[in-house]
Amino acid sequence: MDEKSTYVSSGDVAAACCSAHAPATLGAKTRFTVADELYRYEAMEGGSAMRSLAEGRGTDGDAAYPVVLVRDEGPGRVVVVTLGHDGGAHEHPAFGQLVRNAVRWLAGR
Repeated sequence: MDEKSTYVSSGDVAAACCSAHAPATLGAKTRFTVADELYRYEAMEGGSAMRSLAEGRGTDGDAAYPVVLVRDEGPGRVVVVTLGHDGGAHEHPAFGQLVRNAVRWLAGR
């Protein structure tokens, strides 16, 4: 595994797309709030670089943490979406759009 992640907090997460024109975030709401969990991402030395397309922060003003990360891996692609820990997040329209976009990007569309 190229990276490690650690739990930060749960509660309302204010998510914001940092790269609104990337295929995995195209058409998604640029800002939305969802009840979910935040995780810290740390690249491992010598690991493949991930690009953050969206970040989230607790509504209490915590630091921002990546919530959508992507990278190319050989001929394939990798997407990590750290949101989506319960049905409430799954029912949120902005989260659904992010997941649909990520699947399209993974499929090369």
